[in-house]
Amino acid sequence: MRRVIPLVCIMVLVAASLSFAKTPPKEWVLGRDKSEPAMPLVGYYEGFEGAFPPTGWTQDITVATNTWMRDADGLYPSPYEGAVAAYIPWQDVEVQYEVLKFEYKIGPGEDHLNFASSGSPYWSTNATLTVEIDGVEVWNFGTAATETFVYEIFDIDLSAYTGMTVEIAFIYTGIDGADHYFDAVGINEGYTPPPPPPNDRCDGSIGIPYGAFDIDGTTNLANDDYNPYDYVNYTSCTGYSAAGADVVYCVDLVEGELFEVTMSTGGLWDDSIYLITDCDDPVNSCVAGDDAYPDGSGFVYTAAASGKYYLIVDAFSGGGDFNIFGFNGGGPSATESSTWGGVKALYK
Repeated sequence: MRRVIPLVCIMVLVAASLSFAKTPPKEWVLGRDKSEPAMPLVGYYEGFEGAFPPTGWTQDITVATNTWMRDADGLYPSPYEGAVAAYIPWQDVEVQYEVLKFEYKIGPGEDHLNFASSGSPYWSTNATLTVEIDGVEVWNFGTAATETFVYEIFDIDLSAYTGMTVEIAFIYTGIDGADHYFDAVGINEGYTPPPPPPNDRCDGSIGIPYGAFDIDGTTNLANDDYNPYDYVNYTSCTGYSAAGADVVYCVDLVEGELFEVTMSTGGLWDDSIYLITDCDDPVNSCVAGDDAYPDGSGFVYTAAASGKYYLIVDAFSGGGDFNIFGFNGGGPSATESSTWGGVKALYK
């Protein structure tokens, strides 16, 4: 577990940092809401819940011990949906060229290929996932992904192949890369991702009312917008990086006023919480923070200066439902979200 190493052990921390890790942390969870379907359930769909490879799929195997497999051993809660994903472990002994493929005739209204994928953009320069159609590369994780070990949905236009039977191949190739996952493969009329929550970023932050507060929230569908970790000096106001999905609350404090907060996820994911004054510079403007493992992050802060403070509810990785509670000794900060959901959250 990652909590046994002090922050001052710089070389070990660099190796263990999520951005550079080759396998997701044991507490890795979804960065997206399982209740949202991966795509419209029309056309073709494969979630890898049955036999592996699935009916109609075949494999080309180069490294038998490190090829595509059905991730059903519970090593990580890795699927985007259901209980299983397609998974490949990394190794640094020989070049991997591991192919999982199927053929499909593209019919009317089936002009998009979409799927969920999770891996490490950092290590994709060594080994990465690509998609080929009839032997031509049409997508590369290394250039398309924006998050580390958090599922993202990708959509590929198939309109040029309408009426044709094509071979669609998911290929992990290279050496000394990182673990990779993909799931929820669909061929349909296209995928439109659901919008993030209104307080996904600081400009939509939700105000915390004065006095005692108790707020339920979620980072499901939120993006990874903020991180308090300084990757140059290996420092953080929470003690760790925060590469998970995050949402934002705000409060107005006068110098000397007290703000106290505790966060709970029910132990389901590794929470991280921190207070900043500048959303464009969370590293240097962070005034308080904590990342308790596996749950219960919190802090007490006495305002050093008057102004607006932003509470970032984050995760070491992944995310999900949470509760924050505590005491706000400052004035209630007007919600910056104009949505009804944001107003309700202010007075919950």
